[in-house]
Amino acid sequence: MMSALAKKIDWYQQPERRRWKQLWHAVELALIGLCAAAVVVTVAVYASGPGQLVLCAFSAAIAISAWALAINVGRGNDLLRWQILAMTLGLGAGMGCAALAGINLLFG
Repeated sequence: MMSALAKKIDWYQQPERRRWKQLWHAVELALIGLCAAAVVVTVAVYASGPGQLVLCAFSAAIAISAWALAINVGRGNDLLRWQILAMTLGLGAGMGCAALAGINLLFG
């Protein structure tokens, strides 16, 4: 049990060198940024309420961060596997929360 856990931890602490996986993560981050930009545009055009400006700023920050990280990951910089996983999970979860808040502003 401990041997398998140690191997998994060691694997995540290595840099991601597989080119197809780097491109896959870059596309994931670009899509997260595209969804964030869609939330910004939709909320700015159709929503009204006290949280509109905050949600647009939060979503715009996610979009800019995701696109910048997509370029960095796509170039093949030596990022560790756990760092890429943390980026995609964190930005994806933030995008999901922003989308739910946008739906609440639009229909709530």
